[in-house]
Amino acid sequence: MPSKCRRKASRVFEEDKLLSSRRTEGEELGKRQVFSPLARSQRKPHEPTVNVSPVTRGPHVFHPILSKPTTVTGKRSGVKSVEHSAAKMGCFGFLKMMMFLFNGIIFLAGAAVLGVGIWVKVDSGSILAFLGKIENAPAGLSHVLNVGYLLIAVGALLLVIGFLGCCGAVRESSCMLLLFFIIVMVVFIAEVAGAVVILVFRPLAEELLTKFGEVAAKNIHKDYGNNSDVTGLWNATMSSLHCCGFYNSSDFVGSPYYNQHHHQYPPQCCLPTVQLCNQTIVDSDPMVTGCFAKIKKLIEDNMAAIVGVALGIAALEICAMGVSMILYCRIKSRGD
Repeated sequence: MPSKCRRKASRVFEEDKLLSSRRTEGEELGKRQVFSPLARSQRKPHEPTVNVSPVTRGPHVFHPILSKPTTVTGKRSGVKSVEHSAAKMGCFGFLKMMMFLFNGIIFLAGAAVLGVGIWVKVDSGSILAFLGKIENAPAGLSHVLNVGYLLIAVGALLLVIGFLGCCGAVRESSCMLLLFFIIVMVVFIAEVAGAVVILVFRPLAEELLTKFGEVAAKNIHKDYGNNSDVTGLWNATMSSLHCCGFYNSSDFVGSPYYNQHHHQYPPQCCLPTVQLCNQTIVDSDPMVTGCFAKIKKLIEDNMAAIVGVALGIAALEICAMGVSMILYCRIKSRGD
């Protein structure tokens, strides 16, 4: 009887050992099926696979077979990458919006200046009547009648710059943005060159002013009293600045007005109470000087404001060039 029990116990032990070995072989086979590329490629569609999906617990991943935690880094790096891309897109959109608004204002201003210039050259009579209805309007406001071509040129330039900036930003056109950058850079270089000539090369600037004065004096001598545009320009200038001629009253000697009015000078060359402005009265009133001296004094008195405005315009131009180049490089990099 005891021997029979021993044989039965030995048989149960052998069966348990066999089952344990088979279970171990099954686990090893499952590992090979999961991690072997050849096994995965040779596995038939109907064959079952071992579920080895990782389980996430907190910041670690537990694998059901390996049972070793691995830190989750891919997810965090992906989130950071998405956040970085979103920040870039937000900055790009903000620059586009600022470019559009800034150049939209320039475009509207250019359209207004161009319209006024065309109006001046086409129908100066109606604009004179319009300016006459403005209450407390400065006397120099009528200057626009004599700078029609200048207004047209400035308005057209502003119109082109504003159009290129707006459309280049909205359509994300690298060609338009590059043209915008080039035009603004040319204008900026011209302004810097003019400032250098005025501040550094003083003799050259004085020579240019002297030549301009000679041209202005000849213009008065030839056309004042005969050409309505020239006459209106000088009348408005002398009334607003309280001056007489470019250098002095002698600029009007021999002019059509001087000959037609029996050697009389324009009323602006004398005090308002004087009826006939002749040579004797002009010589007795030293307060009436030439317009060149008045303009020079006006510039010297307002030099701080002029420099501030010039620096502000230069800063805006630099910002516009910088933003346009950033957008251009961004669009080109996305296109490539």
